[in-house]
Amino acid sequence: MWDLSLPSRPFSSKHRLSSSDDPESQHESPPRRVRFKGSPPSPEPEIGADEENHDTGSPPNEEERKDSSDESGAVRVKEGKSIANVTWKDRLQNFTWNWFTMVMATGGIANAINSIPFKFKGLNTIGNIFLILTIVLFITCCILITIRFCSKPGSFKQSFLEPSESLFIPASVVSCGVMLMAFAKYGVPSSGKWLQTGLEVLFWVYAAMAFLSSCAIYVILWSTQHFSLRDMTPIWVFPVYPLLILAPMAAALINSVPTPYDTLRISSKTIIAGAITLQGCGFLVSALIYSAFLYRLMTNGLPSRRQLPSMFVSVGPAGFTATGVIQLGSLASKAIPVTKVGDAGTVSVIVRVLAYAVGLVIWGFAIWFFTLSVFGQWRLLRDRGHGIKFDVTFFAYVFPNSALVSATHMVGHAFGNNVIEILGTVLGVILIGVWCVVFSKTIWAVWKRKLLWPTEKGS
Repeated sequence: MWDLSLPSRPFSSKHRLSSSDDPESQHESPPRRVRFKGSPPSPEPEIGADEENHDTGSPPNEEERKDSSDESGAVRVKEGKSIANVTWKDRLQNFTWNWFTMVMATGGIANAINSIPFKFKGLNTIGNIFLILTIVLFITCCILITIRFCSKPGSFKQSFLEPSESLFIPASVVSCGVMLMAFAKYGVPSSGKWLQTGLEVLFWVYAAMAFLSSCAIYVILWSTQHFSLRDMTPIWVFPVYPLLILAPMAAALINSVPTPYDTLRISSKTIIAGAITLQGCGFLVSALIYSAFLYRLMTNGLPSRRQLPSMFVSVGPAGFTATGVIQLGSLASKAIPVTKVGDAGTVSVIVRVLAYAVGLVIWGFAIWFFTLSVFGQWRLLRDRGHGIKFDVTFFAYVFPNSALVSATHMVGHAFGNNVIEILGTVLGVILIGVWCVVFSKTIWAVWKRKLLWPTEKGS
């Protein structure tokens, strides 16, 4: 009447006793199932999603997923592709716009070195070395990202739609501006009038490109993507960064000309007016984003560990604006020899005093954000050696802070304060050391396949 049969498959681990619950259960025969003779066999239990979740545990939260990902997003090689079959063409599919931050940081070091007030033999040579390295890195980045776009059709359009990459597209524009600024500082004093005229034309070309690109990138982002305020970082200000170096660029161009005649020949008053207009536009937009970032910190706390370096991006807008305003104010008497408003000497003094006052306030603003960002890195110190991953965006430690170094030098020079100038020099030396660490770490990560390495998703 009763038919005893062994089950066709063992029970799942969900229903099996553990050794800690019953040590003797490991030696017992498998349990038997009872059914009526002649009745159809009951279906075997399927292992569902609930059991899988039970066995594997609950999924990690969002911050753990961010922090546990590999450097530059690389987790492991795509399934079905061995390490030996991964070519450089495959690796270059991971070359993104983010890599232009390396160019920005290197050019920022070159410009910061030029602003050091304590000159010594060989300082200009060191600056020229960084300038040459900036040009080499820029050309290399342009070639590599072109290879990526040409080898994979549609990747160029996709780069504008990827949230983690599209915000860094303006880095390529900023790289051009940083090099033009360095050309004015290192090239104009030792060249003829052709470079002065050429840089004047390139200044206006860059100004138009910076204004149009900042507007276009924001419109594309707002039309194709949705960002959450809880994940907001100062990287949101990156599309307006090209506008934030126009005033320092104009000041470098005007300050580098050798004679007052050359100052008039390159239309210094028009350059100053255009630079102040666009610089003010960029700074006001960044100030609005500042408020959103502070609201995000008040409601959601510090960013994740991978996003902590981006806090220093908030230093750049105030640092570059303070540098440009103070330096243009100091050049007022040189750039405005004739005016319809009043006596040229009186007007230049008024402009200089206003520029120093405004620049001093904005410089203090940059110092506050710098201090906030330094204290915000305590999580990296706390978790040292526990899942801290390197990424090329760590160059955010360098480029925005190079603006603060230049601004500190300008404040010290404007007010004749040697203590501030020494402080700026110390910050500059530390910044060069940080650049060396981040740059060498980048080369090491590429060599060790931690950067530019295919992932499961191929990105």
